[in-house]
Parts: sequence; structure tokens; C-alpha cells
Amino acid sequence: MDNVHFEYMDFEPDVDLFKEEIHFDILEDEAVEQVEYLISYAREHLKPSFGGIYLTVDDYKDLAEGASVTFGGKTLEGLPVAKLKGACHVAPYFVTCGTQLEDMDASSMDFMAPFWIDVLKRQSLFFARKKAFDYYREVLGSKVISSINPGSGNVGYWPVDHLKPLFELFDEYGCRTDVSLSPNMYMMPNKSVCGIFYASEKEIYTCSECRRQNCPSRRAPFAG
Repeated sequence: MDNVHFEYMDFEPDVDLFKEEIHFDILEDEAVEQVEYLISYAREHLKPSFGGIYLTVDDYKDLAEGASVTFGGKTLEGLPVAKLKGACHVAPYFVTCGTQLEDMDASSMDFMAPFWIDVLKRQSLFFARKKAFDYYREVLGSKVISSINPGSGNVGYWPVDHLKPLFELFDEYGCRTDVSLSPNMYMMPNKSVCGIFYASEKEIYTCSECRRQNCPSRRAPFAG
């Protein structure tokens, strides 16, 4: 088992699902041609990826609100960190849809083209995220793993600036990543995820702490 992992994947779009989401059946002929081109381009060029680092938990402390945990020389604090209580190992990770659609010029295409591209990128991200879960189930030696993610959930639940120490770890451990982090903590490509995998008794989603009912990425109902 490698302590540091990075993996590209070939992406095969779910064409039926994609066409349903963009209402392909009502498009004009010119738009249909553009959509078919985007599908073909994504199939040939789009390379989603994921990576991460398998690390030992060096210290854990309960706090008045949440907890603090130290691994790889970094200490993170917050409410969701309490979910790591009892964890011996964690895996800071990232998943991204791939960079190959980032520079595509859609200005000469239908005004809906940016949306079509976004749907393909989201589909690619979901595909890569499933692969990441499968891989880290084996690495963490657990049939069930969960993830906590800075910036996910209600405002203030776990501030997005906690992404910074995770990206610092990727750099320090030489973990290749196709995701960049801007000074304002915005990940590019925009369809990217970064967080911490850990073994758990049941799969837990940050979504259960979030009230945004119409979020397209919601994976669990709000738990109150």
C-alpha cells in the first residue's frame, strides 16, 4: 500500500442521464450537434482524478465545541472533527472532475453550453468520487468510510479556510493534484472536493448537517 496515491481515470459519460438533465429532446438541430460534440469531447479527453495521503492520527482532543486532531504535522479544529474520535488513521484526499474542459471556449455555442459543460463536469466528479471511496475503503481497512469536508454544510459549520492545511499536506508529501486552491479558498476546477476520509460504523454525510434542500449534490436528508 502506498502512503501517497494519485490516480487518473477514463471517463465514460452516462449519455442518457446527461441528455435527460439538459432536456435534450427539445433542443434545436444546431444545439443537438453541439451537445453531441461535447459528449464526444468529454469521452475522449476528460480525465477525472483523485488522490490522497494515508496518515496516522498523532493526537486527538475534545474541545468545548467540536475537537482538534493532529496528523502529518497539521492540527485541525472544528465541530465535524469530533467525528474522528477513535480514528487511528485518516486519509486527507481530493477528487476532481478533470481540467480538460476548463479552457473550452463556449462563446460561439448555444447560450446553454456552459450549463451542459457543468453537467458533464459534475457527472465526472461523481464518477471519480465513487472510485475514491472504493479505493480508501481498502486503504483504511473498513467496509464503511465517511468524509468530512471543509466548507460543506451550513455556513460556519466547518469554515472553508480549513482547506489550506490539507492542500499544504498534498504539497509537503508530494501528492500530485489537478486541483488548485485560490487565496480565497476557491477550488479549481469548480467541480472538485477535498476532505478527510475515515473509517466509521455507518456512512455519514456532511449533507445531514446542511439545510440546503435543493443542492444537486445532496446525499442525505437534513438530520436536524
